[in-house]
Amino acid sequence: MERDLTEWERIREKGKRHYLVICGIRRGVPMGVVLATVVELILRNPFPEAFGTRDFILRAFAASALFSISGAVRAGSRWSSLERRFEE
Repeated sequence: MERDLTEWERIREKGKRHYLVICGIRRGVPMGVVLATVVELILRNPFPEAFGTRDFILRAFAASALFSISGAVRAGSRWSSLERRFEE
């Protein structure tokens, strides 16, 4: 429990905005690229040529943006939960 509190204090020092952005990007970008890759596989586009196409880049960007937003929302919920848990 003490280690958790110390870790939370370290995270909290950097601020909520930092936490939301980092958690959102950390979740969103990889998920977006994976989703775009899966779509290319489903569409049976040739690999690795498909990675350089305009369609792949647009899909990856759009999916990364959406997953980043959802990651930030989830991080906001987690932040609130941790605030309640470690109230002083």
